[in-house]
Amino acid sequence: MIALATAAGGPLQPGTASQPGRCVVGLCGGVGCGKSTAARWLQQWGALHCDVDAIGHQVLGRGEPGAQAVAARFGPSILDKTGTVDRKVLGALVFSDPAALAVLNALLHPLMCARIDGQIEAWQSAPAAPALFVVDAALLFDMGLDSRCDETLAISARQDVQVARIAAARGLSEQQARDRVAAQPAAAQWRRRASAVIDNDGSLGEFAQAVARWWSDLSTRRALGLAVPERDE
Repeated sequence: MIALATAAGGPLQPGTASQPGRCVVGLCGGVGCGKSTAARWLQQWGALHCDVDAIGHQVLGRGEPGAQAVAARFGPSILDKTGTVDRKVLGALVFSDPAALAVLNALLHPLMCARIDGQIEAWQSAPAAPALFVVDAALLFDMGLDSRCDETLAISARQDVQVARIAAARGLSEQQARDRVAAQPAAAQWRRRASAVIDNDGSLGEFAQAVARWWSDLSTRRALGLAVPERDE
């Protein structure tokens, strides 16, 4: 199902793209909701994909300012033998401790936003760039990335569906899966603020049809001239 909405307090304001024939879309959703699957389809259909999770990996790499800041705050044991942040160790520490997670986000989010801004600026200045730039971020609103976007799309699912999906996909216990769901913003927050919401509680085929309908609607409203090719599932 697709639900069109406006941000609390009024319609969304244009983001940094706002060029004729181009659009920046912020894609968000909780873990296990299907956000990554939707992002893969959008990329296959021609969108330029900015993977904010991958940027988070980059800033934790060996010698990166993010890795140095995290090691200084949480101790050198957070690093593996190569000097890269061990994400499993870090995850075990912060996903069960909201205060530690808040500290981590305060360290990393400014570094990540700077890289995202650089990618958007490069896309804006490229004359033959794709019409659609997708900022794929679970914490889209928490990081303030919605201010860079013309439209926002939230992918949602029931909490029991999220837990079952990520436990199966990542080999986690039910409690570990619940901790990861609980560590993310409440669904009501981004459902209220997103300009469109897709509920993904059904089959993969139903989800694909909903994403394709949203894509076609966006293309029409923004005059982007987007075409939907066959999906490669």
